[in-house]
Amino acid sequence: MAQCQFAVVSFVDSNTVDVAPVTWVSPEEDYCYWPPCKGVKVAQLVKERQTADRNWKQHAVKVLGTAGLLYSWLLLFLLKMNTSVMCGYFAYMQTVVN
Repeated sequence: MAQCQFAVVSFVDSNTVDVAPVTWVSPEEDYCYWPPCKGVKVAQLVKERQTADRNWKQHAVKVLGTAGLLYSWLLLFLLKMNTSVMCGYFAYMQTVVN
């Protein structure tokens, strides 16, 4: 994950997906720190790659992939539209990019 700034993560408990700075994700990619706020405030923290506060709640996640901010937000949108199709596409694009 070192080359990319953002991760598209799937939250295990809620079965939802979102974008997070890679610095919020554990080195093992099995959990992610998440701020206690919602909506636009979270989006701003993500965009600015705010340093995670270690007091934020840790959530079990599966990292679906990593990319730059614009590509991550686009993938997030597409994943929310059709998760099964886009997971395969994202995996394919990661092999093309890498």
